Amino acid sequence: MQTNESKTNILIVENDLLTAKNTAKKLFNCGYNILKIVSTGQAAIDCVNLEQPDLVLMEVAIKGELDGIETASQIKSISDVPIIFTTAHPNQETLERAVKTGCYSYLIKPYKEYELQATVKITLSKHLEQSTIQQALQSSILEPQFLELELTETILVEGIKTNVQRLKMLKNLGIQISLDDFGTGYCSLGYLQQFPFDTLKIDACFIRNINQNQVNAVITKTVIEMAHQLGLKVIAEGVETRAELDFLKNVQCDTIQGFLFSRPLAAKEFRKLAMKQMHLSNCTKF
Repeated sequence: MQTNESKTNILIVENDLLTAKNTAKKLFNCGYNILKIVSTGQAAIDCVNLEQPDLVLMEVAIKGELDGIETASQIKSISDVPIIFTTAHPNQETLERAVKTGCYSYLIKPYKEYELQATVKITLSKHLEQSTIQQALQSSILEPQFLELELTETILVEGIKTNVQRLKMLKNLGIQISLDDFGTGYCSLGYLQQFPFDTLKIDACFIRNINQNQVNAVITKTVIEMAHQLGLKVIAEGVETRAELDFLKNVQCDTIQGFLFSRPLAAKEFRKLAMKQMHLSNCTKF
């Protein structure tokens, strides 16, 4: 994808030729290049295959066997080109279908030139960000599911809407996302409704002497049960005693972290520890 607006090639997929020409004029005024105007899904697919546009502006209700959403789905199977849907008749069903294709934006006709310009700019920016991350993963030969992004509530609370969108994009790439220090912020439960977390990390302040602290025991057990019902994994931080470990095993905590096992290690030392544990595990099988 070209990041320079003057070199950004846009494919317009639109039934009405007059509407298409007006849109093309608006885009041209904003500094974009119109690659082609087509009116059917198959023509759009062929253009993406042969000419590789940087962005597709797709009318939902196009003519032919494929509507705009079906066309977008097929395009996504052959290209990661960003797609913006346009429609004069928005409804919930259409919006839900559009979201499933992985589209970036949705414009409702009639739209102003500044609305079109803003939507195109944001879409190209989001796509560039995603492409950059994908390239970084490919160059590192690291499978996305082995990369975990650990966040605290303090970071998330600054620009929630933007952060939700960015994290959903990372989640779609397969990157794991965890919420650190869960329970110490003022609106942790609210975050679970909005952010696409994979893992909750229960703060050490709830784990310390949990076998002797009834309040923390109830809170921790409830959090683990709730997380599992939401399909999330749970990590307990700061485990230092066997009694704490036994309690967490009994309430089915997924993963334990703390000085009971090891202090923080450099990568070389961690490798030695992991190899030692693998050796001991193999020995116990006999």
